[in-house]
Amino acid sequence: MTTPLAPLGVVYACVFLLAELFLITQNAGFFLTIWRVARGARAAARPAPEPPALVPGAYPRVAVLVVARHEPRDVLEPTVTTLRNLNYPAKDLFFLDDSTEERYIKEADELAVEYSLSVFRREKRHGAKAGIINDFLKTIDHPYVAIFDADQNPMPDFLLRVVPILEQREKLAFVQTPQFYTNLDVGPVAKAAGMQQAIFYEIICEAKGSNRSMFCCGTNVVFRRRALDEIGGFDEESVTEDFSTSLKLQYHGWDSYYYNHAEVFGMGPETLPVYFKQQMRWAAGTTNVFKKIPGYFVRGPKKLSFTQWREYFLSSSYYFIGLALFILMLSPIVNLLFDVTPFVGNVSLYLLTFLPYFFITQFLFILTMMDRKYSFSQIYHGVILTFLSVPIQMAAAVRGLFSKKKIFAITTKGKNVTLPFPMLIPYIAFMALSVVALAKGIVMYFVLHDHALVMNDVWVVHNLFICLNIFYFNKKIKLPQTAEEKTNGDPGRGD
Repeated sequence: MTTPLAPLGVVYACVFLLAELFLITQNAGFFLTIWRVARGARAAARPAPEPPALVPGAYPRVAVLVVARHEPRDVLEPTVTTLRNLNYPAKDLFFLDDSTEERYIKEADELAVEYSLSVFRREKRHGAKAGIINDFLKTIDHPYVAIFDADQNPMPDFLLRVVPILEQREKLAFVQTPQFYTNLDVGPVAKAAGMQQAIFYEIICEAKGSNRSMFCCGTNVVFRRRALDEIGGFDEESVTEDFSTSLKLQYHGWDSYYYNHAEVFGMGPETLPVYFKQQMRWAAGTTNVFKKIPGYFVRGPKKLSFTQWREYFLSSSYYFIGLALFILMLSPIVNLLFDVTPFVGNVSLYLLTFLPYFFITQFLFILTMMDRKYSFSQIYHGVILTFLSVPIQMAAAVRGLFSKKKIFAITTKGKNVTLPFPMLIPYIAFMALSVVALAKGIVMYFVLHDHALVMNDVWVVHNLFICLNIFYFNKKIKLPQTAEEKTNGDPGRGD
């Protein structure tokens, strides 16, 4: 027999229900994505057709941009080399350098001379990456603009494959291609981040492409200049200018295309501070765009299809997952320590409803990724790191919703540092609460023989195990030295 919820339990039940509904909505969207991708895979069992060839002597000019700020030569030089090797005869290479430190300015100038690059700088900084691109676009008249981050290395045929797609369809604003990390063996963070990239680019983006809902990811993309001009350039008000600009383009009648071929390789985050910095920027930026979507919808509900509105809603709200997961992970602790429960029921009903849903969703996800030749170890690392990002996602989501200050930051690579102790306090506090709750739950079970206590203890152990992984991901790793470090030494690098 169950007892009614206490007043505090009613409040917590409402919060818990919202968290569950959010996760169910996101899971439903994800598995609809998997279904679309699987259906597309069956339809495309034969090799995909090659892009149409361009007419010799009639190649449209493409401005190839590398956008960087305070990037060392060791990162930039491989990118510049691969861009020089693009076998597209009508390309012009430009280095958009937003650095303010003399060291990086000097290295950029040296690279420009050595590799025949045109360097662009501006006098007044505004809008970070979006701002410098917009300023640069005023100086050229190329019909297409290819954009690469400082650590992205395209294959030689990149433009020969992508530009014909744009030439074929006049309403295409941009063609986005995937990126894959090449530093997966550096450490657990790089391995997990690579897995998350695979989920995003191999499944989510493929489905969004089939829905005409693909958004720009900021790099490895070719834009039609006319489309950007029509909307006034990149959105300088958003930290995720790529995502916000994509919504604006599609709202104004332009299409996007996802060319799902591995044409560009780059470097992923290798340490937790770098990874969390990346997640903070993405979460705050997309959440900030989430605030704009209702206004767009009210002004023009028919500007996008129902499917496109749904996809932008799911994408822009995704990073609320940190808040939702925190509520669910806190629930068994709150129940055991304070006797506050978000629902009433019995163990049998719980076992017959929630647990099948939980295990089926996990099983389908793992099966889908293993079908794409990813190991269980890779999948495990990617999932665990998502859970460990909960505090960052929570802070970023709140900041994206309520803060007017933009978080423009560069995701630096190769910094061999660990999280400082203050950033570990939320994890340690959660683990301490979990241990206390677990101990109380065990004692209470032997007193009351209530099987519901066992289920709460199981979830506490599950969440405690996840949190313990913070120490595994936060360990120092040995990274290759940069040229400057080999010359000057770097006592902070390595073990």
